[in-house]
Amino acid sequence: YGILQNKPENGQAADVGIMGVSKAVAGAVVTAGNFLMSDTSGRLIPATGTTARVVAQAIEGAAATSTVITVAIVPAALGRYSPT
Repeated sequence: YGILQNKPENGQAADVGIMGVSKAVAGAVVTAGNFLMSDTSGRLIPATGTTARVVAQAIEGAAATSTVITVAIVPAALGRYSPT
């Protein structure tokens, strides 16, 4: 799991961030601190359910869909979501 960092043309290599801070597109309203998973369009939404794969944690919130936000990428080994 990771976040695409470029827009590769057909046949070009994709740059995928797998750790650190990144920009991402919100697919729903997001609050800073939310753990985030991907929606079917690849946008980040608040994680739900006990089997969600968390890909990031929001550093800043989004008041609307399609807002670009700053997130901290969660390494794949830590990406399970378990609500408390």
